[in-house]
Amino acid sequence: MKRKLVLICSIALIFAIGVFTGCGDSSDSGEAQADEDQFPVTIEDNDYFTLELTGVDDFWGDYQIQLTNKTDKDFNFNVEKVVANGDRTLDVFLYIEAAAGTKATDTVTFLSEDMDDYEKGDKINLDMDYTLVDPETYDDISSGTVNFDITKQ
Repeated sequence: MKRKLVLICSIALIFAIGVFTGCGDSSDSGEAQADEDQFPVTIEDNDYFTLELTGVDDFWGDYQIQLTNKTDKDFNFNVEKVVANGDRTLDVFLYIEAAAGTKATDTVTFLSEDMDDYEKGDKINLDMDYTLVDPETYDDISSGTVNFDITKQ
């Protein structure tokens, strides 16, 4: 039983090492860039919301996201598509319910299979398509693309 537990923990650790970490902060190019240990990093700031990467879970590689609703209305933030380096669509799910004038947090995970073609240290440019939706009427409030860089660890 003890050997099985050690084996399971070892496999989980190997999986976690395969998941990348790191991200960026704002630069003059309009993209978010920085060293992987600089948090929080604002990746979008507009009339509706501020979106920040606030950290990375060292074990699983999940990115902690904080969304600040800058409006007086509730909305849902839904990520529809993430494209890496302009040519690879990633399987990502991110849905955040944001009450008016509040901050909401969630995590986003990039699956290891999506990252298999990238080597440790590769900078990966991400385009994240999102839609803001009114939770009562389901009407689109706004949509756009957030662009930022991460580094595979």
